Amino acid sequence: MKIKKNNKTRPPKKPLFTGFSLTFRLSLGITLLITFLMAAVGFATFMRDRSAFMEETYSRGWSTVSSVQTLAALPLKHENYRLLNELTENLAQDPFINQAAILDATGNFVAHNNPQILSRPEEGQSIKEALSGKEKHANYVIGSDGTATALSFSAPIKDDNNKVSGFVNLTVDLSWVQAHLQETIRNILFNFVLAVIAGMILTRLIILRSVHRPVQTLVKATEKVSTGDFSEQVQITTRDELGRLGNAFNTMNEQLGVLFLSLRNTVSEMGHASSLIVQRSEQSQDQEQEVDETRQREIMKEINSSARRLTRMSDKLNSLALQFKTENTD
Repeated sequence: MKIKKNNKTRPPKKPLFTGFSLTFRLSLGITLLITFLMAAVGFATFMRDRSAFMEETYSRGWSTVSSVQTLAALPLKHENYRLLNELTENLAQDPFINQAAILDATGNFVAHNNPQILSRPEEGQSIKEALSGKEKHANYVIGSDGTATALSFSAPIKDDNNKVSGFVNLTVDLSWVQAHLQETIRNILFNFVLAVIAGMILTRLIILRSVHRPVQTLVKATEKVSTGDFSEQVQITTRDELGRLGNAFNTMNEQLGVLFLSLRNTVSEMGHASSLIVQRSEQSQDQEQEVDETRQREIMKEINSSARRLTRMSDKLNSLALQFKTENTD
C-alpha cells in the first residue's frame, strides 16, 4: 500500500522592496547600475595604469642593464675594478636605481655602489645561480610587509668571444610606482563617490520629473473616477508611454462618463415606467366596477405601452452591460 505524501505548499516569495515607491526602486536600480559601471571603469583604469607603469619599469630597467653590459665588458676583462666602481656609483645616483653591482665570472662582487656588499659572496652566488643557463633574469624584492618594494634585473656580461666574463645586477625602486598607484586608487575612489552621489541626485530628480509626477496625476484622477467623478482630465505634457497612457485614461474617462450617464437615465426611465404601471394597475383594480369598457381599454393600452418601454430599456441595459465585458472567459 502506497502512502501518499502531503506536499506542503510553500508560501509565495515576496518580491524585494515591495514597501517602497516606484520612484525609489527606479532610483535604486539606476544608482546600482551607475555604481557597477563606475567600479568597472575604475578597476580598468587602475589595471591599465599599473600595466603601463610596470612595462615602463621593465623597459627602463633592461635598457639600463644593456648599457651597463656594453660599458662594463672591457673594464671587467682588464680587471679595472676602479672604473667599474665609478660606474656603479654613477648608476646609484639615479633615483630610479637602488643598487648597482657587477660580478666576475665566479660570482664574486667586484664593484658595488655600497662597499659593504662587496664582502657578501653568498649574495653574488645567488645571482649567479639565478642566471644559470639564462640570458637575463628579473624578480621582485619582497619587503617585510609582503609587498614588492623593488625589482631586481640581472644579466651576463660577455666578451668579444661571447664568453661570460661577469654579471651585472641592478635593483630598481618600485616605491614611486606604488605611490602613483595609491594616488590613482584615491582619485578613483574620490571620483567614484562623487559620481555615485551625483548620479543618485540627478536620477532622483529626473525620475521625479519624468515618472513620479505623471503617475501621481494618474493616481489622483483614478481615485476620483472610483468615487464616480468622471470630470477629471489628465494634462498631457509628453508623447512617451506615460503620455499615451494619459490619453488612454482621458478617453476611457469620457466613455465611462457617457456610459454611466446613459445607465442613470435608463434606470430613471425604467423606474418611472414601473411606477406608472403599478399606478395604472392599482387604478384598474380599484375602479374595475366603476369605469366603462372604453376607459378600461385605455388603461390597458397605457400599461401595455409602459411594459414595452420597460422591455426596450431592459434590452438597452443589457447592451450597455455587454460593453463592460465582465464575463469570465477562462
